Amino acid sequence: MANWFKAKQASDFPVIGAVSSSGELLGFASYGTFRAWPAYKYSVEHSVYIHKNQRGKGLGLALMRQLIASA
Repeated sequence: MANWFKAKQASDFPVIGAVSSSGELLGFASYGTFRAWPAYKYSVEHSVYIHKNQRGKGLGLALMRQLIASA
């Protein structure tokens, strides 16, 4: 994961985390390059990961809204 975070940072793509009041990571979201080919240079893909115990609580929606605002 360290290389993944470094690549996101180097490309200036966000990684947005949702953390509990006790510091537990509940989920995270990011976007990045869709494909490395020239035809896709203006396209990105997004990913949202939610801990299985946190699904269905609106966390994914909140992270998506942050991603959209960041884009």
